[in-house]
Amino acid sequence: MQRIKEFLSVPYRTVSVSSMFAAFVIASAGTFLLLLILLRTELIPTIPTELMGCYAYYADLPITNRLASVTISMVASFLFFHLSIVVLSLRKQQDIVHKMSAFYHRGVNAQIIERFQAIKTWGKPKHVILLLWAVGLSWFIFPAVLSAMRAYIGSFGDISQCAILERSGKIFSMFHWVPPLLVVLAAVFASTEYKIVRHVLFPVQTILLLFYCTILPAPFIKEGQISTFFPIRPVFWFLAFPLAALGLADCIYRCFASKKKRYISPLTLLALLFSFLFHNSPIPEVSNLYELGARLPIYWSVRKGWSSLFEDVSITYGLWDYVTCWLSEIFTGELTATAYIYGDYLLRAILMTCSFLAISAALPLPIAFLIAIFFGSEVMICIAACFAILLAPKLLRRPEWWILVWTLMSAILPFARIPQGTVVVVASLPLFVWQVVALYHQNRKAAYAAFGLVNVVAMLFLFGPLSGYFGGLMRIYADTAKVNAPWAANGWLAWGANLLKAAIIIAPLLAWVIAVLIVRSHKSAQSKKAAFAVFSMVAMYAFCLISYGFSRTDYQSSFRQYQVFLSIIPVLMIGTIVYIRTWRATLSSVMAFLIYFWLLDVLQLAAPFQVLSLPRDMIASLSVISASETHDFQNAADFGMPHVGYGKFPNGYLKESANLKKYLDRILQPDETFLDMTMVGLHYFSSQRRLLTEYPTYYTIPGDTAQFRMINKLREHGIRLSLLEPAYFDQSPSSLRAHYPYRYALLNGLPFKISEQQVLLMPPRYFDKIGEPLPDLRQTLTLLDQQFPQKDLKWLPQVWGRGYEKFKKELPLIRELDISHVNEHQYFQRTFFLNPSLSGLDAGLLVLDIETSDNMKILISWNNELGWQSAKLSFFTNGKIVIVPLDAFPRWLLSRRISSLTLRAEMMSSSNAAAPVFEINRAALMQRRMIKELGLDKIAFGQ
Repeated sequence: MQRIKEFLSVPYRTVSVSSMFAAFVIASAGTFLLLLILLRTELIPTIPTELMGCYAYYADLPITNRLASVTISMVASFLFFHLSIVVLSLRKQQDIVHKMSAFYHRGVNAQIIERFQAIKTWGKPKHVILLLWAVGLSWFIFPAVLSAMRAYIGSFGDISQCAILERSGKIFSMFHWVPPLLVVLAAVFASTEYKIVRHVLFPVQTILLLFYCTILPAPFIKEGQISTFFPIRPVFWFLAFPLAALGLADCIYRCFASKKKRYISPLTLLALLFSFLFHNSPIPEVSNLYELGARLPIYWSVRKGWSSLFEDVSITYGLWDYVTCWLSEIFTGELTATAYIYGDYLLRAILMTCSFLAISAALPLPIAFLIAIFFGSEVMICIAACFAILLAPKLLRRPEWWILVWTLMSAILPFARIPQGTVVVVASLPLFVWQVVALYHQNRKAAYAAFGLVNVVAMLFLFGPLSGYFGGLMRIYADTAKVNAPWAANGWLAWGANLLKAAIIIAPLLAWVIAVLIVRSHKSAQSKKAAFAVFSMVAMYAFCLISYGFSRTDYQSSFRQYQVFLSIIPVLMIGTIVYIRTWRATLSSVMAFLIYFWLLDVLQLAAPFQVLSLPRDMIASLSVISASETHDFQNAADFGMPHVGYGKFPNGYLKESANLKKYLDRILQPDETFLDMTMVGLHYFSSQRRLLTEYPTYYTIPGDTAQFRMINKLREHGIRLSLLEPAYFDQSPSSLRAHYPYRYALLNGLPFKISEQQVLLMPPRYFDKIGEPLPDLRQTLTLLDQQFPQKDLKWLPQVWGRGYEKFKKELPLIRELDISHVNEHQYFQRTFFLNPSLSGLDAGLLVLDIETSDNMKILISWNNELGWQSAKLSFFTNGKIVIVPLDAFPRWLLSRRISSLTLRAEMMSSSNAAAPVFEINRAALMQRRMIKELGLDKIAFGQ
């Protein structure tokens, strides 16, 4: 009762003020709850989580949970504050207004109140941005510390310190949210911008520089001792320490001395990118044997003095490959297959560094950082950097300097990366012409000087010390240009053409919209030049790269397309952010970007390689030094191949390679070699046999002309031993993609199976050398069937047939076939009798002019000396000229007497109500060009 009287005796003013606080709390709580419901039910399901903020993503918390936590904390704080004041007022029976004043002045330290008044400054956008940067970067403080500890243990520590590292990782994982919380608290007590930068942002950036330690080789436990895959040579520290020291100096200058108020160091963000790239310092895992085999044997052959670069051997993808091998040898001190993996990471780090710094010079640093994360370390970030350099405003308005930079880039890019580097140069050619004309009108002397510079560089490549490289590069382009696109292309063009048109149309259209907005936003000569640059680069790049996709024998239509879509993003961003100067135009361009990304989503094109990693994942990986048995590391020296290295290899690869090397050593002399017709050019390196051909794998040979040179060199050196494996890419076994070397191998050897997957083709004298019996024809064909399992050509004959009119004069006609036929509903068959009979070597191509009412599947079989070969191959057609490569099948090519050829057609679907139509207007057997000239028209087993 007494309590009730005390409560009723509270002054009216106290009740009114208390009610106002209660109403405020209820309104605040209701507002936050409504916001939470709105976010949960409406916004969260429709907006991608990545667009809601990366900090919640780094914290491993769903955004709805984070919003709920913040909401509950704010509401609870208001309620606690209000109840505490009411209780205090009731106890002392004093007016609440006076008590609140006393609470502020007596209950709370005045200095703390003064500090908390600094929160008002957070109404300024710049302060909020600085705080977001500091909080976002602080999530990676613990991973940075662990990377330094790991590097120290790998370099100077022992196994007893692994337990300390693991315990630290567990603690950091439990309290990974502490650094962001401390950053927020420190920022609250920082009342000015300079204190925020110096006391909060500077320490965070400095700690992240420890990520440069991830460059060092990964440590692991072997036989109870700390070991690394490669000796940690001083050259590693010469790379890591200077980067960290330079980053520290840059942070000190930006946070304490710079007047431009650009406080975020790009070298800190670069260290973070290095951590994403290297992760756990790359464990050398030899997984892609094709990529490795297409690169390492070339460098090794040149280093051994067996070949001259671009003269005897051709780099598959450009000097990118050669530099990778060189870096691996310099940093690890060894030339092995596993060391190449580390060199590849180093080159990616160097390219990412140069590209990130180049893009950040043209675009705001946060956007450049996001582009680097999105693109990763693939070749497209280099393309983006080249475009960013050529579109930089300060460079674009000075034609003389722009021409100089363009000349240097044009001299390097085609060699560095084939073909992407050349495509970039070609895409910038229209802008080069514009700049030359502009310079001529501004300053004729400078124009003449620029013209002279271009000619000097051209002379160096044509007649100077680099002429050999340039000539080899031109030979690659000439070989590729001689490949007729429909003849080289594979079956995906039958359905992929429409898909490819999307990039050719959409990309230039969007560039045209942005170019118009640039001109309208600021009508000046500079804006017109920028608009022309944006449109011409995007249009030329899209056209050239998609055209390159048409000229290749692969199934990468979507890959070529997203290369276009992603590579032009920096061009469009520079045009939008840098050159559009009105808010309406900017808003229009943003809408265009939204439509653009919507189209990317519709086409389901994903990013090529994202390097983003969660902090907790990084803590988990950095805190454990695994034993070698955990990762199944293998030492190739245990298999007699120390030059292959120590690391992770595909299951059974070392055993199979050692077995191949054993047979090669039994059959060949030390200075003899073989022909590798597999997708693994690494066999040359693992067996330590000379690479005699221009390319280690048949897959990378650019066309017939290169194959002709290859055949002549093989015959010149008397190579009769070949290696086969059944694996192939893009539905292109060697019999289709590199027919002439395939034909040479089959005509010069009989099969001998040395493992489950591998077969050697060799002449009879080699069988005698190892004491093995010769296979008969049936055994030969059975073994070859296992090596060439593809029997369904799909749409390939029809795609090849599209180019028949272009190259029919080059194909010798062997025999026209009688086209009289009989049609039956749902079943059509025609047998062509060959009188006199033919061998498979006499004619290899079947040309058909077919008329159908719907899609049909054609099955082809023939009768030879072994009897009826039923349904040996098939393909699809909807009624056009088709070219069927019969000689791509060993059972046809090695047949000595073929007496009949049968075609059987089956309806794939019936979309027409009328009776189906199937007519053969022409049938002819033809031969590939240069078969006789190359001596590939007869079997050479006995030679």
